[in-house]
Amino acid sequence: MSKINYYKNSPEAIIRLLYAMAYADKFISDEEIKIITEIEKSYEINKNTSATIISEIKNNDISEIFKSSIQLIEEEELRKKILSWLGELATSDHILHENELYFLQIVAEKWGMFVPSLRSVNEK
Repeated sequence: MSKINYYKNSPEAIIRLLYAMAYADKFISDEEIKIITEIEKSYEINKNTSATIISEIKNNDISEIFKSSIQLIEEEELRKKILSWLGELATSDHILHENELYFLQIVAEKWGMFVPSLRSVNEK
């Protein structure tokens, strides 16, 4: 497998981030594969690239991969789209694992995407 270069806002960086979330619980479910495969099709990511990304994630520090991938996404609209996909992946197996929640918190902090409206609803 060849090494992949990850560039800012690139499809490869997006898919790497999604697979890192999917593997947060050390298992990539069929539901997660289905979601990511659809996204890969829209970005024209081939199976070899996917296999390389998955291998990289499984053989390295997933937390570091996740954090470095977040740094590569700079476009605001892309961040919103990815955050939605990350949430979908985290809840696709109907269990929110501790690492998935941790990764979502990292994204919210790094990208400044807090949800103050939830606090105000709870305060009423």
